[in-house]
Amino acid sequence: MTKITIVGRPNVGKSSLFNRLTGKRRSIVHNEPGVTRDTISETCVYKGKSFVLRDSAGFDPDTHGGSVSKAMTVQLKKAIHESDILFVMFDGKFPPTPLDREIVLFLRRVSKKMYFIVNKVDNPEIPADAYHFHELGLTNLRFISTIHDLGIDDLLDDVIQCCDDQPELKERPDVIKLAIIGRPNAGKSSLINHVLKQDRVIVTDVPGTTVDSVNIEATIHGRNVILIDTAGIRKKPRVTGELEHHYVARSFKSIDVADVVIMMLDIAQGLSVQDLKIIRKVEEKGKGIVLALNKSDLLTKEETDKIEFIKEINSTYKHLDYIPKQFVSAKTGHHVTKLFETAFSVYDLLIQNVPQTKLNTIVKDMLRGKKMPIVGKKTLRIIRVIKIKKFPIEFVFLANVDIDPGESFLRFLINQLRNQYDFKGCPIKISFRRV
Repeated sequence: MTKITIVGRPNVGKSSLFNRLTGKRRSIVHNEPGVTRDTISETCVYKGKSFVLRDSAGFDPDTHGGSVSKAMTVQLKKAIHESDILFVMFDGKFPPTPLDREIVLFLRRVSKKMYFIVNKVDNPEIPADAYHFHELGLTNLRFISTIHDLGIDDLLDDVIQCCDDQPELKERPDVIKLAIIGRPNAGKSSLINHVLKQDRVIVTDVPGTTVDSVNIEATIHGRNVILIDTAGIRKKPRVTGELEHHYVARSFKSIDVADVVIMMLDIAQGLSVQDLKIIRKVEEKGKGIVLALNKSDLLTKEETDKIEFIKEINSTYKHLDYIPKQFVSAKTGHHVTKLFETAFSVYDLLIQNVPQTKLNTIVKDMLRGKKMPIVGKKTLRIIRVIKIKKFPIEFVFLANVDIDPGESFLRFLINQLRNQYDFKGCPIKISFRRV
């Protein structure tokens, strides 16, 4: 499929064009330069033709910035190399800047089909400043407005001549969505880069390097997945500025769309209150969950140290004992394979079929001899049980009352069902319906 990458200096409207063409608010748009860091991709369909569109970081060929800026530029150059077509964008409200000229000079060495796009031309009468871009000797020069949707259809009509006929892609039910969640610098992006065997997302020692959720399609151990790399989630009082609030909201939104969440934990920092809040959010959404105990290379080689570490978590936070815990090192790749095998196992448990007849037999056996709670003036009597949902796994107990019989009895039922069906990493919800 044809790959198109949008490039240009910061704040010329690359993310606005990406959002306009994809019909989604995938890229964050803000007046602050450098908001987009990782390359974000979406499949677009226009008049029966399909292409992959990529939004990219603001371009700086000389890379005078720090480690984050250098990593952004390296990734951008890689995206350019992998592309078939480039959309090179400029800000039509100003004459070409020195950086615009430098970008054009750099791209003259690149053998790709290019469309040079002057954005922010917000009325049909092209302003004088926009005509200055002809001085750069550019062909395929287009004038558009992403805000007012001017000139974009004409651009696409031309572009799709280079694209193959492709049917509109439908969501594939066999694709597993895995969100990688955690605090800043817990190793989320390093984990993704290691499993993909490429520097797909930017990794530096600077906390908060990832500033938006990035969806990456991949095949891991024969399973089709979408990996969702997310921005680190800090404690609410430490979240500062409009942009960081937006990043954190996007990270929590990633939990909504995921099937299974891999919660990254830096073992050097232990399990924090913030980690527990994130886990609670995953449980509320009914998503599968695996705890990745990262930076295990910092522990001694003794296996007993790892066992004691997990025992301490389970004894301190007993409500988390159902969550699989896997020691990994995203840096060295130690046990990364096991981590993803565990995540796939949790997914399979979430979608497994529970035969109705067997379920009722199991519930009947586990309640035999159990003292049933009294609700109001009635002793609870279970008539039948139905599994009605995945994500979360939800059981409805048809009974002689429709009132919650109490936390203790609910916990008993959940533990019994989890033991019978091995629902490791799967939140379970139970409700009662009177019949």
